[in-house]
Amino acid sequence: MKPETHLIIGLLTVFIATFMLIYVVQNIENITRECKKTGTQLTVCRRITGFTFPVIVSLLIISGFIIIICVTTYILLSPKGLVW
Repeated sequence: MKPETHLIIGLLTVFIATFMLIYVVQNIENITRECKKTGTQLTVCRRITGFTFPVIVSLLIISGFIIIICVTTYILLSPKGLVW
């Protein structure tokens, strides 16, 4: 593969991971905003109040996307990252 192909694949990986990170955080914020409305009692509202299993899974997903972004950026910026 040419170095340009690796660069395109790396940048695409970073953009997808960044988009998914924003998507996950936006959905969590929408759920918490819905829970703060008066009269709304979703079953999910009781599950996101502390360090419960869904919160831990969400944090693991978010940290996984951050790790993917950091590792891909490091590989792209390293001096031998584009020459495999």
